[in-house]
Formats: sequence, C-alpha cells, structure tokens
Amino acid sequence: MCVLGQDLAQPETCADPWPASTLFRAAEIHRVAALVPDGRRQKILVRVIPDIEAGAHPKIRTGGEGQKFGLSIATGEAGVAVSRVLEQPNLELVGLHCHLGSQIGSAEPYEQAVKILVEQLALIRDAHGVVLPELDLGGGQG
Repeated sequence: MCVLGQDLAQPETCADPWPASTLFRAAEIHRVAALVPDGRRQKILVRVIPDIEAGAHPKIRTGGEGQKFGLSIATGEAGVAVSRVLEQPNLELVGLHCHLGSQIGSAEPYEQAVKILVEQLALIRDAHGVVLPELDLGGGQG
C-alpha cells in the first residue's frame, strides 16, 4: 500500500495501478490523478477519521477529530473527497481506511469503527451507486 499525504514531495512514487494508495488529504486527489498514465486506473482508499478515541496514551490516538492525517466524517470532508475521487476517470475508489491509534487493548474501538465505516460504505453506495470492496481498520492492537 502506498501512503499519500505524509510525504507530499513524492506522490509520483504512488502512481501505480496495482497496490492501493491511501489518500490522507483531499488536496492529493487531482495531483495523484494527473500522475496515472492514460488507460490505467489507480486504486484508492480514502483515510477517514471516525472520531473514536482509542489507545494507551493521547499522543498515540489517531482516530479522533483534529488529527492531521485523514478526512473527517463528521464535517463532511470525507464525503467530499469520496465524490472527488469518483469523478476522476483514472482513479478507482476501492474502499475506506482508518487508524484508531496504537496499543489498543480492547476490541470495542474496532467494533465501533466497523459500525461507522460500514455506515459510510452504505451511504456511498446509496449516493453514488458503487459498492466498495475494501475496509481497512489499520493496526494498533496490543
């Protein structure tokens, strides 16, 4: 998986039609789309913020609002990014990604995230007529 938005100087290394690229910022959508060769499609996961606080320490919690990586579901930023990706003919939205944090010792935050992200997948299906096959909950267990 290629991660976009963390190293803005190197998105060209992610324009590959086989591994899915994860978008952290809406500003990367047009930039990545421009790098995909004609006749090819780049698989994209949109990293969303489900607003779930989990992890052993506040500094390693990444699922709550105010995080610098990811697009907020609550503000509608994630929905706008999904629409923009779907408008790009050389990008293929394949799913949603989130990361809740590190050193998470309970399954409960993941259960909450699944519920929220599956709701988002249903909203995307209803609004855009597309069924996304991937849901990535990231790591952070233990």
